[in-house]
Amino acid sequence: MPRRRVRAEDVELDEVEQDGDEYVEDDFSQEVSEKLVVKYPGNLGHINLEQVGFVRKRCKRKTKGKIVYANCRAVKQPVRMFARCAWIITTMGENFTSLSLPVKQRVVYHELLHIAREEGGVNDHDVQDFSFCVNEWGVNWGNDNEAELLVPMEDETPAPIDEGGDGFIRED
Repeated sequence: MPRRRVRAEDVELDEVEQDGDEYVEDDFSQEVSEKLVVKYPGNLGHINLEQVGFVRKRCKRKTKGKIVYANCRAVKQPVRMFARCAWIITTMGENFTSLSLPVKQRVVYHELLHIAREEGGVNDHDVQDFSFCVNEWGVNWGNDNEAELLVPMEDETPAPIDEGGDGFIRED
């Protein structure tokens, strides 16, 4: 199945560092993923999380006028030869942190569904692949702030990225 490609001119980036994109490790999405893979082995059991990298990008991102909360992409050769990850799930800073905890979990689940069963493959937004999301949570699952948690969490929300650019804001 051919993958859909997004042209650079279709992507708008706002509030991106002038020196380039800033990324930090995303422990929140990794923790959620570990719990989701255990809870949903039928849909996610093929995923080896040791081959998935989780990062947060400091930006607000839109594609074709729609807010982007996260994405999943395969790590290609020759970079794959030197990287521990076959896939990277990126959450988009302020867009992602603005979501409720249940919706954040659903977004991470949705991104995990992009990881194909074959090495390095990425599933597109295919109705069959993503029917679980629609059947379980409805068409507007990304807007349901009153939804129940998919998995219990100790820390309810990831910290926002520090405006100073030195990592995460830590509350006193």
